[in-house]
Amino acid sequence: MSLYNKDLIKMDINIDELERINDIVTNAFIYRYKSIILKKYWIYTEYAIKDDVFNKLCNIDNKHFIKLYDLFTIINDEEYDNVYNNFINGKYSFSKSGYTAQYYEPYDINPLLVKSSYLINSVDGLIEMIELLSSMHIIMSDVKVRNIIYQKDGIVLIDPDYYDISDKDINSIKNNNYKELLMLLKSIYTSLYFDKVHIINKLFNELESENLYESVCEFKKKLKKVDKPIKLIEY
Repeated sequence: MSLYNKDLIKMDINIDELERINDIVTNAFIYRYKSIILKKYWIYTEYAIKDDVFNKLCNIDNKHFIKLYDLFTIINDEEYDNVYNNFINGKYSFSKSGYTAQYYEPYDINPLLVKSSYLINSVDGLIEMIELLSSMHIIMSDVKVRNIIYQKDGIVLIDPDYYDISDKDINSIKNNNYKELLMLLKSIYTSLYFDKVHIINKLFNELESENLYESVCEFKKKLKKVDKPIKLIEY
């Protein structure tokens, strides 16, 4: 069997050389092949990224967002000719098995113990991403520590499987997306210092306002007053 993209063109990927790089997640297995990763969905999962969302996201080129490459389907080689003939005659719709994306080597860092500039610059980059995604009417979801990767020059968002296209007004979409960012920042703190969860809750509760962009900006102001982010919960 082989991998074929959404145009049913064979991809230059040897399935026998795939390396599993994760435990089972809620909807897929993750494999590495050289400089890319493959997210292969469970056959019957209902949590696969939507094709129209993927098509929008794969055009994004930003260091704070996973670089998506292509959707793929898996076809037995002996069945390919028949599948392709049906496909070009409009009798077969693409059956999504997963997608390919850039592989990011995790950077070993505790973002709360380094200079605050790391987290500040990451937040600035993520604000830029939110503005872009919101302008594309994309609602972010499931933004949490498990769905980011630390890199030397900042945080990268991965696993946009639950993102969706919304017909709401831009301000509503932005507010949702900034809420996701605040939840991510809070989860970064709690994942590393759960023993201080009461202090962390207090810190983020104080940031809440109707305009969540302003809440994010207020968090940045707090960061700029300390040399390391950990200082915000050291009292």
